[in-house]
Amino acid sequence: MNRRQRRRAAKAASVGDKVREASSPEPRAWLLLDRIAHPAAMAAILLVALLLAAFPIRSDDLFMHLAVGRWFFENGELPDPDPWLHSLPGYHRGYADVWASHLGAYALYSLGGFVLLSLVKVLLVALGAAAPFWLARRLGLRSGLLPLMVLAALWAAADRFIARSSLLSDVLGAWTLALVVLELVEPSRKRWLLLPGLFLVWTNFHLGVVTGLFFLGAAALSQPARWRHWGKVLGSCLLASCIHPMGPKPLVSSVQNIIGGGFAIYRENYFEFFSTFHPLYKDTIQVQLFVALLVCMAALVAWSLRRAPRSLFGILVLGGLAYLGLTTIRFVTTASLALPVLAVWLLARPRSEEQLPGLMPGRSLTRASALLAAAVFLLSLGTALKLARSGYQTQSGPRKVGLGLNREVYPFGAASVLGAVPLVGNVFNEHALGAFLAWQWNGKPKLHYHGYVLRPRFYARDYLGVNASPEEFTRVTTEYRIDAFLLAMTPATPSHGPILFQQLLTRPEWRLIHWDDVAVVFLRERPEYREVIETRGYRFLDPFRRERLETGLRTDPGRVFQEAVQLLGDSPRNGVARRVLEKIFRQDPDKILGELRAGRRPTLPLAPPPPPGG
Repeated sequence: MNRRQRRRAAKAASVGDKVREASSPEPRAWLLLDRIAHPAAMAAILLVALLLAAFPIRSDDLFMHLAVGRWFFENGELPDPDPWLHSLPGYHRGYADVWASHLGAYALYSLGGFVLLSLVKVLLVALGAAAPFWLARRLGLRSGLLPLMVLAALWAAADRFIARSSLLSDVLGAWTLALVVLELVEPSRKRWLLLPGLFLVWTNFHLGVVTGLFFLGAAALSQPARWRHWGKVLGSCLLASCIHPMGPKPLVSSVQNIIGGGFAIYRENYFEFFSTFHPLYKDTIQVQLFVALLVCMAALVAWSLRRAPRSLFGILVLGGLAYLGLTTIRFVTTASLALPVLAVWLLARPRSEEQLPGLMPGRSLTRASALLAAAVFLLSLGTALKLARSGYQTQSGPRKVGLGLNREVYPFGAASVLGAVPLVGNVFNEHALGAFLAWQWNGKPKLHYHGYVLRPRFYARDYLGVNASPEEFTRVTTEYRIDAFLLAMTPATPSHGPILFQQLLTRPEWRLIHWDDVAVVFLRERPEYREVIETRGYRFLDPFRRERLETGLRTDPGRVFQEAVQLLGDSPRNGVARRVLEKIFRQDPDKILGELRAGRRPTLPLAPPPPPGG
């Protein structure tokens, strides 16, 4: 059937619907609800998708995309060897595997900063949510179950609605599945041309192109009678996936390391590679909703087997998505956005593969479907209002509606303080902060580690090793000439907490020169840093040794006041600094902040009150 014939068939079906409605015994109110509820539910769910994604950026990988993109536009080539590491001189990371994400992110940043980057993230999520609705419209499906599944899928996927290249794969995965399903029902030469083009773009932005190839492979296996057609489509898309500066290497490494067992050490220590049922995630609403989606999809597959025994495509795709989502937490988003698309295929599938979707009995809406769509509309509208008013909570923290960059979760203060120190040795930085520091420092000083290092042995021995034992701490700091540590703020004391913090707090050569709610900086005591330690070192206002405050108030209240002012200047919302200034020194923190911003240094009150008994 050509395009003109399809239009005529669709027009005839529309006229037939109107005739049936006119002669239907249903009351007009039901017919009106039938017409309005489904598009209203879809619109409300797309609004929920926008609000779930519309929060200020908090993404580590984005900063590496920006750092690589900046390097390219400044130097005319991708950075090779890695210019940000002191620990792996001559490390040929290359950064060509997702080169388009690096350049695209920096181009968007140059045009509109973090606001434009976060806006693109929002639009990508909305585009992913629209895929099942687009397919349902093309297949003539109107089911109240579909918007409910999309709403659940969005909540299940929300934790990783972050500004990084993997989000593009999550969205393209849903759309590729939609195009494959449409090709199964209604073959088209245009889609045969569109799919290879899509894979050509996808493979240069992210390695998740493997997911799309799996969908094509499942379609080919499910239609052995059309093996010539699907063989050509799959072959052309596979070829397009290899049109890359590195050839087929990224595709092969993606299969080996992500789906295979190549990243075992990272699966044990990287939070995004944790098992979906890791204690950190198993009780979250995202995981619970994902499991509920899988159960619902399994029921739909079983139902489709009764209607059409040859439902191999549905079984294969559901099995693949279940494997992805249940093995690794980072793939829950990929699977969740694709599952509603598969649901459209199962709900709208004709009884025979030759039958047109417009002729299937499921096109007529029942009262139950209209009522369910109306209920989902009300639920989605209420959800949207709640999101707009108070945001929502994920495992990575609270999210409020907004655009731009969430500066409160990045160590701007620590990076500024340590970046100004004339270091003789090197910095040991926490992995989660590495990409941000690569962007912020641009190689001066250099880093010990960042998330784009793919050296499992180095990661296990020379990054994790510093926290393995006192002996390993000494080995790493000596071997790599470590003079400073920049770490995420972690609860610890000299006798409790991570071994790394215990060593820094008990060895006299390490001095705390910066801390706030995000990060801490320890500097090795040596003659070259004497002035920095004298002016910036925290002798008494130490978050890890609270007993020092009372000692300082007895012996050197002026130093305590100086440290409180310094802490307030570095972290204006810091509760400890504000309480010390208000309760002990009877000073207004906001007034002191004003003086600091005006370039004046507040002085200690002449007669500070005695320290409180506690």
